[in-house]
Amino acid sequence: MKENIFPMKAIQFTTMVWTVVLFSSCASQQLQTAVPFNLEKAYVQNWIGGREEAGKGTYVIVQCKDVPADVALVKMYYKHQVSDLTLQKEGPVNVFKANFNQLSKPDMQMHADAAKEVGNTPPSLGVKPPYDLKRGEALLEYTKAGKTLYYILRSLEQKEDLIYNSRPKGGVY
Repeated sequence: MKENIFPMKAIQFTTMVWTVVLFSSCASQQLQTAVPFNLEKAYVQNWIGGREEAGKGTYVIVQCKDVPADVALVKMYYKHQVSDLTLQKEGPVNVFKANFNQLSKPDMQMHADAAKEVGNTPPSLGVKPPYDLKRGEALLEYTKAGKTLYYILRSLEQKEDLIYNSRPKGGVY
């Protein structure tokens, strides 16, 4: 009696294809142990607006030198949030800033009858970064020659809080 080996070969082929796909997608997003530029300083600084509606948040600031032309600093992951990096100062030392706003809690309808709380929006659990972070760490996402790479900023220095008197002109801190 001849056995039908087609299903077994199909399963093996499918498994092999999925393995290749998974490894190739992981290869395009790699965690690096060093960055291709001089990382001068990285720190965290909380800010508080002058009025309640101005809000509060945290800056993660990265100062670096000698950034190659094919490298672009893109995003920062910090405390289950993600923010685009913006170039604040260009020169011998480039300063990039990520702003993580801590929005005020929305009004919630609290009632003994759970059916009367139907309109409440559940809280967001935040963003899961591509790699696990410990307390006090941030994940820098950058591209080099079109390839997305990551670097963990460890032991970030905590600077003294910035307290603004009022919302600055232009509405952006």
